[in-house]
Amino acid sequence: MKNKLVTILVTGVLSVSVLAGCGSGSNASSASGASASSGSYTEDASSYADSGSYEDVSGDSVASASASVDTASTSSDGTFSLGDITADMIQTGLYAKDDNGNELVFALFQGPDENNYVALITVDTDGTGDVLCGQYTATQKESGDDGITWTVLDGTDVYTGNSFSIGCVEGDDGSAAFYDQNGTTYTAEYLDADQTITYFGTAVGLLAANGQ
Repeated sequence: MKNKLVTILVTGVLSVSVLAGCGSGSNASSASGASASSGSYTEDASSYADSGSYEDVSGDSVASASASVDTASTSSDGTFSLGDITADMIQTGLYAKDDNGNELVFALFQGPDENNYVALITVDTDGTGDVLCGQYTATQKESGDDGITWTVLDGTDVYTGNSFSIGCVEGDDGSAAFYDQNGTTYTAEYLDADQTITYFGTAVGLLAANGQ
């Protein structure tokens, strides 16, 4: 059962359901054995990164890097690991593969600090990969000629300190897509919360291997 996507606000309040939002609640569709690729939504998102109209849907701005996500366990200083995230904290999980078979997971979740975060996990076929994670502000932006309205999430990666801008969208047929920090778009399938948590465990291993 596919879950209607809604925008998650950085203030911890859910917005009304919108076509292009990114969701909350339980995601019951399985992506086990999924073969989603970048075959649809093929417009390079970077081509409209500085064009189109924005609608602020995030309320008051929140400093994207104000909370600290760490690779260690939850501690008294407020840091926590992606390994500390449990299924009930997952708001949305989306899964895709690129043309080379590398896996990508886009996830929205609430941290133990009750702030909302986005994570983008990339697992390459050779077992290496990358993890992006941070708080975000959300805006809606309509792309150029195709009229697709994306929810754009802007923030700062807690691991590198680099700014990011990634986005997601749901089609009116229930399909979903996201784009990464390079502007590459991917058609996606829904992960349920338990599947998303499995990839968070993979992310912890990737961060350790990358010395983060």
